[in-house]
This record gives sequence, C-alpha cells and structure tokens, in this order.
Amino acid sequence: MRVGEVRPQVQVLERGSILFLYQPKPGTATVGGPDDLAQLYFMLIPDDREEHKSRVFGLRSAAMPVIVAGSAAPEERVLAVAEETAPDPRVAIDRLQEEALERAPGARPRPWVRVAGEGRYVLLRHGADTHLAYILDRPEQPGEVQEALRIGRRGNYLISVMPPAAQPDRQPLYPGRLKARLAGQESVPVEPTDYLDYRHTQVLLLAADSDVSDELGVRLEADAQNQGERQALQVLHKEERLAAGEGVALLDPTREGHWA
Repeated sequence: MRVGEVRPQVQVLERGSILFLYQPKPGTATVGGPDDLAQLYFMLIPDDREEHKSRVFGLRSAAMPVIVAGSAAPEERVLAVAEETAPDPRVAIDRLQEEALERAPGARPRPWVRVAGEGRYVLLRHGADTHLAYILDRPEQPGEVQEALRIGRRGNYLISVMPPAAQPDRQPLYPGRLKARLAGQESVPVEPTDYLDYRHTQVLLLAADSDVSDELGVRLEADAQNQGERQALQVLHKEERLAAGEGVALLDPTREGHWA
C-alpha cells in the first residue's frame, strides 16, 4: 500500500493483506450462492507481525454490507467475531480449516473453506471514527462469487469494537487497558488495533463510501502481498491438492470469480 495525500485528520493505524473466505454447508456438492454457505469470513494479515496477530473474523451474515458509491449507508451493518487469531497466519488458516472439517466428519464432499478474494487493507482513524478499507488484487475482475457476497473491487467500512458476548466461553481475554476503554460503552473505535488480536472480539461493520482515496486521501496498492499472505496461500495451495480429490477447487473463486 502506498499512502498519498492523507488528510490531516486521518491517521493510518495498520496496514496489511486481506483474504475473503467462505465455507459451504456440510454435504453441499455444488455451491450456487449465499444460501449454500455456512460461514463467510475475512482474514486480516498485518504487515507488522511483531506487534499484531493474523485474525480470522466470521460474519454473522452471508454477505458483506452493501456499499453505495459516493454515499454512506449506516443501515447496512454486519457483526463479525474473531474466530481465530495467531501470530503465524498459517496456524490461523490450519485451525479454521480443521474446525470446519471437524464439524461435519461424515459429509462428502467435506465443507472445505474456499478463498473468495485477495487484496490489501488499511485500518485508519478519521475524526472520531475508525475505518476498515480494502482493495482486491484477485480476482482482477469480481465475478459471480464476489457479486453475491458483496465483495466489491474496493470497500470501506466504519468499524467499531462491541462489548463481548454474554457467554462465559466467548469472552476475549483483554488486558486491563483495553477492558477499561470498553467498559460501559456501546462501542469504541478500533484504536488501538490490539483489540483485534483477541479471539472472540466482536466488531460492527457499517457501509461507508467505497473509495478512501477520494474520501480520505489514502491510496491502496492492490498487488503488494506481504509475507504473511504468501504463507497463508501456501497452506491453501497445499489444501487445494487434498480437496481436489473430492472434486473441490479451493482457489477457483479467486481465479475466475466462479463458485467452487
């Protein structure tokens, strides 16, 4: 990512690579749309792996919020939960795939997690708000998969941290400083981005304008894979060879934009 004429009130908090992933419902031989999905995910792989973990967020929706170019749409909102976090993105991907397959041990074909998009993201602060913005690198032209999941060529969402879920086993293990910022609040900005490093963190995504370069003065370069993304894709390429024996092409949605 290259940062251009960033506006004075805009602060870049974090940069990295992003993957969009989906898991079909067990026993689904042919995925034809969101109704066939058990889960949609996005994975944030930060450039600064000394300070931050790779995180996989599961959306509580079968599609991303609708983005309307040139305007915000606050009614378009989706909750997402950190399902996996790990310093090594390969570990996060392995855990995600293992848990997906373990949930349906007898299903054929097995519900392999597929890749729906690859690109770059930025987390930034603009006034009182924090944004998650991205640009896709693959597929070069969004296809039927990306259209159905509302993964546009570019995306920009307001993102905030929500209070933890009520279940005792779904509590993020925040240190005191992060707990204190969230105590008694309906939500807080994702600053510091350390919040995202904890499993079970809940974030709310609200659709904003699609182009952060126009709105906020931040440029995203699509073809700048970081090392963590390359490592995660190596794992997925290995798993693709295994899934091919069951007739599943895990990476096809990022090549042609078709369902797999």
